[in-house]
Amino acid sequence: MFIDDFVVVWSMRQLLTLAKGGREGFTAPPHATALLIFLFVMVVWMREFIALEVEDPAALDDVLKADAFTDGCVKPAGKGDMHLTLNFLGEVDPSVNQAIAGAMDDICRVVSRYRVEYRGIGAFPSRNRPSVIWVGVTDSGETSKINALLSERLSILGFPAEARPFHAHITLARVKCRVGEGKLERLFRDWEEKSFGFQEIRKVFLMKSELTPQGTIHTSLHVSRLRT
Repeated sequence: MFIDDFVVVWSMRQLLTLAKGGREGFTAPPHATALLIFLFVMVVWMREFIALEVEDPAALDDVLKADAFTDGCVKPAGKGDMHLTLNFLGEVDPSVNQAIAGAMDDICRVVSRYRVEYRGIGAFPSRNRPSVIWVGVTDSGETSKINALLSERLSILGFPAEARPFHAHITLARVKCRVGEGKLERLFRDWEEKSFGFQEIRKVFLMKSELTPQGTIHTSLHVSRLRT
């Protein structure tokens, strides 16, 4: 990591020199300043989201044995990547995290712990042309309530609300190319109404997402606890 950071800092210094006109004999590229700003944001800002944690991803092991997931075009999510995203924040200035955490704490003080059921398989944008395969999440409306309350508070902090209606789900896999004939049809037919179990929701997490050559790493930045 130290070497990576050194390379980034060195690169930014070179870009800054070029953006200012370059050394003698060199011409600054036309977009050096914009590239410098982009690099700065990517290094300093963090890609974040607010989520509920799947405490027992092993409950989904059986469905992951379906033949659709043996197809090279379907990439299952890692067990550490299974969560229910409440609000996607995008690139976030770390100085705003304290305000985000405060909003989460305030909302969790007025929402009691509740139970969800993981049930059924679906796809976005549709089963005929799937890009994401998901497991459904059902409850008595609490998850949607938390999402709505968070969206309202986050809008005050400058985070725009999602244009699409909220749909509680866990991403099970991503479809990268055309899947073998009939595999997805059988998956949706056989698991459409299957229950994968229940979980008590007790915590809400502010998560940081980092893309690495080994895959995505998710790190918890803050935990808010629902009212008992």
